[in-house]
Amino acid sequence: MKRAKNPFAFFVFLLLSLQNGFAGESLPAITGKLTAETGEPLAGVSVAPKDNSAAGTTTNDNGAFSINVPGGTMILVFSYVVFGIT
Repeated sequence: MKRAKNPFAFFVFLLLSLQNGFAGESLPAITGKLTAETGEPLAGVSVAPKDNSAAGTTTNDNGAFSINVPGGTMILVFSYVVFGIT
């Protein structure tokens, strides 16, 4: 049986593999669909955590969204601007 020429390289490979395994775990996601009172989907609504708007998303043409969240309690903020002619 041959021994590894560089056991240090194997150790580094093992650590990187374990780190990628933990980093590859996905965060829980909250999904939903936003509609108007008439049942029409609301496209373009901003959905973001209250404390981190950079981690937000927007609803698609069908009003659907999915946002990954870290563990714990989170408050989501929904923002929608409508322009109308009066």
